Amino acid sequence: MKLKRILLALLCLFSGVSTGFAQDLPAVCYVYRIGEINVVLYYDAEHREPFDVHLEYPENFTDTLFCTTFDKQRARYEFKSKQTDSFASLPACSEKDPQQLELSLTIKGRTRKLMLDNFENTLFVYVYDETKGDTNIRNAPKGTIVHKLDKDGSHMLNLGNNKDGWWRICGNFVASYGEVYEGELPIRQDGESWIHYSVVAVGTRNYGEQTLKLREQPSGQARAVYTFSKEITLRPLDKRGEWVKVQTLDKKHQGWIEEEWLCGNALPAHRFNYVIVQTTEEIKYEEEHLLSFHCARAKCMATGTGSAA
Repeated sequence: MKLKRILLALLCLFSGVSTGFAQDLPAVCYVYRIGEINVVLYYDAEHREPFDVHLEYPENFTDTLFCTTFDKQRARYEFKSKQTDSFASLPACSEKDPQQLELSLTIKGRTRKLMLDNFENTLFVYVYDETKGDTNIRNAPKGTIVHKLDKDGSHMLNLGNNKDGWWRICGNFVASYGEVYEGELPIRQDGESWIHYSVVAVGTRNYGEQTLKLREQPSGQARAVYTFSKEITLRPLDKRGEWVKVQTLDKKHQGWIEEEWLCGNALPAHRFNYVIVQTTEEIKYEEEHLLSFHCARAKCMATGTGSAA
């Protein structure tokens, strides 16, 4: 059931963490993947101060870096492990709900600068590359290629901010499902990763042939520029709150649509149904317990009902 674990990870990234504070205090998590290590920073929901940093290793070992001090002179929080020699520091942030936080992390004497992401406001998509060859991931818009994704499997990822047609990949990993590999595939050792909008996509969730509309502006009151009732594939261009600007594959239509009507699950329907079909009670459990960590992304798990007019 590896596939199910992958999809649950997309519902709540790194949800396997069990912490004392997580059960008592609402928290927001910021994440990054280094090889086989999941780096998770927990902040209180009001974003007043961080709790701690978790380094999740394979075999269910978690190294907790506790927030020990606040260096007023350097305006940064400092974290230290009680089990290993790992430590970290985090600049104080005045922004209320930042999308990213820069963590300086030292493991076994090596220091890395990591841009940790809050996945709550990211866009969940899949790779849909119609070009020949592998799909390129770069270190910056139009930058150097740092990773390639093959065409043999299905790849899903979360997108953050965008610039000139390029999307920043959050968390430094891609959830991949193929014949050879299943799991969270790390992209690089540190730094950012970017992918072009023309090789990623989302599907629409009008499974019951609901009528959906692309609008001129990100508002339900804006003029509709394209109307359809069949499921279609769209390219994401921009995101503002709960609205996503998209483009049809033939590039003839583009406009804004509410994110709740989009699905970033790349798995073929027969595999998706085989693994993911669950009872109402199971889905409710996942929504209540996994989504409560504020790391939820795969909204397509819910059934598409209601009117989008």
